Amino acid sequence: MTTVEGDLANVDVASPRVYAAGVPHETLAALRSHDPVHWHPWPGTRDGFWLLTKHADVLAVGKDPQTFSSQVGHIALEDREADALAARQSLIETDPPDHTRLRKLVSYAFTRSKVREYEDYTRMIASDLLDKAIAMREFDWVTEISEPLPITVLISILGLPQEDAPMLIELTSEMAAATDPDYRPDPSKYPTDIDPRLLPFGTPAAYHVFEYGRKIGEERRKNPADDLV
Repeated sequence: MTTVEGDLANVDVASPRVYAAGVPHETLAALRSHDPVHWHPWPGTRDGFWLLTKHADVLAVGKDPQTFSSQVGHIALEDREADALAARQSLIETDPPDHTRLRKLVSYAFTRSKVREYEDYTRMIASDLLDKAIAMREFDWVTEISEPLPITVLISILGLPQEDAPMLIELTSEMAAATDPDYRPDPSKYPTDIDPRLLPFGTPAAYHVFEYGRKIGEERRKNPADDLV
């Protein structure tokens, strides 16, 4: 092992705290130059994962699901039991032909013309949020911009009621916070009988998002509309 490889052996580019100071571009560049297929230490039964830092390698893996499965073991860094893997499986944790079939269901909503539409109202939403925040003169960027922007855009794409935005912002924020021990929400805030281990992000808040989705799905089956739902 060379000196450079030894220096890179225990680098951390996976922990959220690393990105508090910005994206570690220099470390990633060193990995690309000296160890592009890098064994990255990580807590768990496998003690780590393979980190690819070159675009060509990432592309090759993405095109070879038979060798590099997204479905077997899923894509999370955390170790999960078989029942949790089955319960938490989503579109991105499937391989062809299932992945292809599911992706076709929503592909029409992401054509070039549709994406141009999304760009237009995303700019409008961002501008509106910024105008409101700036008018306050002093504000929290996370609560006024970062939290509402993606959900408000997603609501527009899905065709959900705008009045549901505050509830969905709260639930998704709680889901994201569940992975951070400093901000993990109180599980009793979102009561459910389902073991959190079987839910995305390991939080009961995810169950309430699913229940909301089921309710919207039932409404759309009765009253179809021209939106992603």
